[in-house]
Amino acid sequence: MWLIGTFPTLNLDIDYYPALKKYLKTFGDRLNQDGKPGHRKKTNNKWFETQDNIAYHPEFEKEKIVWAETAEKIKTAIVPAGIYLSKTCFMLIGKNLKLIIAVANSLLIDWFIRQSVHKLGEKGIYASEYFMEQLPIPPITPKNQPIANQIESIISQILTLTQSEDYLQNTAKQYKVREHENQIDQLVYKLYGLTDEEIQIVESYGTK
Repeated sequence: MWLIGTFPTLNLDIDYYPALKKYLKTFGDRLNQDGKPGHRKKTNNKWFETQDNIAYHPEFEKEKIVWAETAEKIKTAIVPAGIYLSKTCFMLIGKNLKLIIAVANSLLIDWFIRQSVHKLGEKGIYASEYFMEQLPIPPITPKNQPIANQIESIISQILTLTQSEDYLQNTAKQYKVREHENQIDQLVYKLYGLTDEEIQIVESYGTK
């Protein structure tokens, strides 16, 4: 029913929690921070605290981009604040989430990923956090800012459609989303400055 979270960042005084202190003491030598087999590793944390610094835990409360570690293709999604993930998913937080999700879900990046990511069987891919961090998403400059603005505007329209209660039953809305996705693909080509020949290579791959 409960998870004990004695994080160092909370600066807890264990003497304020006598029942918890008594319970933790039952683990005996396993709590020793001496690095011996079966014991905890050496840290500067107090004996009752978690071993690793997890001061980043508030990040899980924020709006985030998420994706599955293994899948047939990369599909990222924006998840509202306050929703958590299972261990087989990764998340990304920060600025320009709408732009990042648009680029990550584009036909171009899908093509790029299939040329470079670790494959699982005939169709599966392994999208580790390290690999996703290396995606060549171009920096936003005054020159390409108008394109980025267009992409973010379309993503907002997609989110409005897909978050509507009847989306899964409304074929018209689903068709509209596909139209928007195609528009984003074209804008992403412009964002990267692809030539017509390069666009043809990507689209002939036919992964979407």
